[in-house]
Amino acid sequence: MSYGCPTLLDFSTFRIACVTGDNGVGKSTLLEAITWALWEESRIGAKGSDKLIHQGEGEMAAELVFETGKRVYRVVRQRKKGKSAQSMLIFQIQKGDQSWQDLTEATIKDTQSKINQALHLNYDLFVNSSYLRQGHADEFTVKTPSQRKQILSDILGLQIYDQILKNARERGRDTKAKLEYLENQDQLLKQEIELKSQEEEKLKEIEKNYLQLKKMAEAKNKQLQSLQKIKNQFSIISEKIENARINYKEIADQINIQRQEIENMEKEAKEIHKLIEDKISVKKKVEEYKRLEAQEKILSQKQIEYHDLSQQLAVIEHEWSRLQNEAKRLQSLKICPTCKRPLPLKEADKVIQHLQKEFNSQFGKQQKTIKNKLLVLKYQPEQHQKIKEKMEKLYGAVETSQQFALLEKDLDNLLQNKEKVTGEIKNNLIKLQKIKKQGIQLTHQSQKIEPDVKKLEPIEKEVFDMEENLQRQSQVLGSQKQLIKNLEIKEKQQKKLEDQIKDLTEKQELLGEIILASSKDGVPAMILGHIIPAIEEETNELLGKITDGKMKVALVTKRTTQKGEEIETLDIVISDELGERPYELFSGGEAFRINFALRVALSKLLSRQAGAQLQFLVVDEGFGALDSAGREDIISAINSVKEDFEKILVITHIEEFKEAFQTRVEVKKDEAGSKLEVIG
Repeated sequence: MSYGCPTLLDFSTFRIACVTGDNGVGKSTLLEAITWALWEESRIGAKGSDKLIHQGEGEMAAELVFETGKRVYRVVRQRKKGKSAQSMLIFQIQKGDQSWQDLTEATIKDTQSKINQALHLNYDLFVNSSYLRQGHADEFTVKTPSQRKQILSDILGLQIYDQILKNARERGRDTKAKLEYLENQDQLLKQEIELKSQEEEKLKEIEKNYLQLKKMAEAKNKQLQSLQKIKNQFSIISEKIENARINYKEIADQINIQRQEIENMEKEAKEIHKLIEDKISVKKKVEEYKRLEAQEKILSQKQIEYHDLSQQLAVIEHEWSRLQNEAKRLQSLKICPTCKRPLPLKEADKVIQHLQKEFNSQFGKQQKTIKNKLLVLKYQPEQHQKIKEKMEKLYGAVETSQQFALLEKDLDNLLQNKEKVTGEIKNNLIKLQKIKKQGIQLTHQSQKIEPDVKKLEPIEKEVFDMEENLQRQSQVLGSQKQLIKNLEIKEKQQKKLEDQIKDLTEKQELLGEIILASSKDGVPAMILGHIIPAIEEETNELLGKITDGKMKVALVTKRTTQKGEEIETLDIVISDELGERPYELFSGGEAFRINFALRVALSKLLSRQAGAQLQFLVVDEGFGALDSAGREDIISAINSVKEDFEKILVITHIEEFKEAFQTRVEVKKDEAGSKLEVIG
């Protein structure tokens, strides 16, 4: 934009003002700043924001504070270009304490939607009604009939009827589908319910058969219970017979074991008698063992003494052997090992004699004493060993003599046990007789009731079959009852369906009326039929003022095609003193008057709508095609409608317009950019 520095324009200081200045100084940029701040739209389109940034700058911002619906809002929009290009949009509302509450959403798109809701206005509607842009005063006039009707619909908020129509059609389709489904369900339910009386008769027959079968089953059950008691009795008897058989076998086995025990005891007693018969012979052997034991004791003492003396003698004899070896060695030496002189044989003999003398003095007496003691001791190892061998042979008799007392005691115990076991065998034989007798009695009882027990199995099978049949019949009976219950439920459902079908039918009729009313030929057509004459009247009233009643506009809503068919349209028919002519054949000044009158009429229509409360009219240039009288008429016309708008801006570079309005905004431009000044 052409404004290089922050610039403030306070609209609260005037109601109508003329923005003046030379061409290209930035007059229209003020309105571009407003539309860019509110909608990010300008004459170069929504995607041209970067082109609006002042040359040499990397970013721009516009802030707009406006009042609508007695509430004050603030919009701040920023744009940064380059590699890190980004946009920012802030939307706020003023609170009672003059502070600002943030209304900004998470995305720019959602925030923009919130701004449009507050304004009840979008950019296209604004530039086609309240904003006569430079070079685009004929924005509404050159539109196609359908586009003109759409603009009027947007101004009047008739798009709500499109939404109503869309919603009604969707709900109508849903209602129709649901109604068809419910009617189909209703028909199916009726077909099922018709079978109810037939199913109830069937239920009575099933109940009758079930009760008969139940009585038969009860009778068979009583018979079965009686036979089961007999079977239980038979089982008890059979168990007693089996127990008797087991007891008989156990006692018989016990008798066999006891008889084997007696046989073993007799065998053991026989062996003990045999051992006791050898008692005299064993006694002689024991006496011989004791005599030898006394000799062996003496010999053992001599053996110790003999062994000690023999060791002492061995030491002496070892020393004597060493001297003998030393003498032999000296006899063989030729040089004395001590003085290293020649050793004569005589000298060697002297040394040997000396050694023998020394041995005799030290060991001779002791050796003789030991040998004498050995002769006196008279110990013979061979004799000693023979005595030991005899004792070893006789030791078995010693052990046997020690067992005689125990054997005699064992023999007494064996005789007592044999007598005891013999008595037990007699008792067990008596028990066997009793068990045998009891077994015969039980077998007789078992044989007596066995025929009745054999009857049990077929009766059990019969009862089982009857119970299975009874269970099946019970299931059939339950299923039939459930079927009747389901039919009763379906009767209730069918009644509810009828109520729902009635409600949906009424709803469908109502939706049909809403669709008819919301269609193009319905309420929107009625509203347009009422509004278009008012626009035509408003346009002609203003056009009459600025053309001295020479020109007139007619808004035609229907026309006949070449085929003779009548169609909906919104044609602009213009006439003057010469009659009706196409818009293109009027001069620039005449065309501007027509456009001005139409646009002011549309702006007044917009300002009167309850939703759109931005009562703002902007006329940007377009006066150059007018002569002096025409300009005066336009100025007069603008002043005549000022009570219909809160703010009116007239943008022009024509000098005579500067003095026509009490307040003017003068715009100038230098190297730093555009600047403005409010005068008046």
